[in-house]
Amino acid sequence: MIYTLITTIGTSDYKEIEYEFDGRKIFTPYPSVALCKLLPSKPKSILAFLTEEAREKNWARYRESLKEASGIEPELVIIPAGRNEGELIEIFRKIVDSFQGKGRELDIILDITFAFRSLQFIFFVTTFYLSSHPNYKLKGIYYGALEQKVENCAPIINLQRLIRMVEWYYSVRTFQDTGSLVMLSRLFQKISADFAKSDKNIEMVSAIRDSFNKLVFPLDNALPLECGLQARMISKKLSEIRTNGIVEELPEWKMIGGEVDSLFSWLNFPPEIEITAKSQIVLDENEIKRELKLIEFYLKHKRVQEALLLMREWLINLLLWVQGVKNWLDKDERYPNGDKLLGYWRELFKTNQKDKLNTFQTNIAELFNQVADLRNDLAHCGFDVQNVQATSDNKLETIFKKLEMLIEDAKKVSPEDVKYPREESPEVGVRGGGEET
Repeated sequence: MIYTLITTIGTSDYKEIEYEFDGRKIFTPYPSVALCKLLPSKPKSILAFLTEEAREKNWARYRESLKEASGIEPELVIIPAGRNEGELIEIFRKIVDSFQGKGRELDIILDITFAFRSLQFIFFVTTFYLSSHPNYKLKGIYYGALEQKVENCAPIINLQRLIRMVEWYYSVRTFQDTGSLVMLSRLFQKISADFAKSDKNIEMVSAIRDSFNKLVFPLDNALPLECGLQARMISKKLSEIRTNGIVEELPEWKMIGGEVDSLFSWLNFPPEIEITAKSQIVLDENEIKRELKLIEFYLKHKRVQEALLLMREWLINLLLWVQGVKNWLDKDERYPNGDKLLGYWRELFKTNQKDKLNTFQTNIAELFNQVADLRNDLAHCGFDVQNVQATSDNKLETIFKKLEMLIEDAKKVSPEDVKYPREESPEVGVRGGGEET
């Protein structure tokens, strides 16, 4: 790993003072020089970004000081003063371009002490941008706090925690906008790594990291029961962290814990019910509504395939709920009382035999038929002369509203209202009532 220092100075007359970092002190006019001597390892390359005026006044002395402290020749890059938007964009480009050819993997540290006014912000943003590259890692943003001098000794502060706050905002925003947990998963990996360095409470923090990571797969693959179990585990682990005082060591966890609870509480089972395994999940109105919220989540984020996949199973669950089926996850109960029954109704609906169906059966058969057709378009990757219709937001929204209304309708019917006469129990199609074509 190549360790690169990004630094800058202006046109001031820099006086030698004492800088303190990690309990060690050194006299120098420049915090970057102090970092070269006080950090655990020296940089392998140094990029110094100076305006032409700063180069004329201070570069010669600054260059020699950096070279003496690090043992390497620093590289000078001339930048504009940043007086307007165009110059700020040019600075951004110069910083990014300077990393071309610096190595396949880079650890980056940034000293912004003498970055003048808006330059501090552009350096911060540009370095954050660079750290989004998979081969670049931001290891520190350092600031020599001259305004906090005590007896002419100024502390050097690592501001990298501020990056965490930006990452948290970006990760949550990405989830809210796209429904993707990838960025949040990476963030939890980094937070867990902070605890690993200190070896404090690592088991508890690793547990919440693992629980969070285990939510990614079920959420991406329309598995509502697994989603609920992992949301329950996340809530439990966050509660333990809050009560055990760990948040005092990493204050951002105070914010993260509350945000995560609110982000995923709708996925969780009712708090008063103890559930640790799928076999303990009861199919009741709460469960039906919880699963419907997940369908709504997928539709909101244009995740049509997951929405349609879950819609089909949700209709089966609705029938099982109406019939009072207790072992609703048992295939021997699920197929005859759900898949086969819906398949039969669907065939009657498609072959103009609606007169054999009551109102509730007709409504659910129509929805099942629509969902099956739309899902099949995607399941067969659109290999048909007709255009795929599942991308119609209006059609999907209409189906979802009808699903919502079905809950109230289901509460008004009895188990006998949803069964077919035993003499009319044909073996219709394959699993799913002829749906798979």
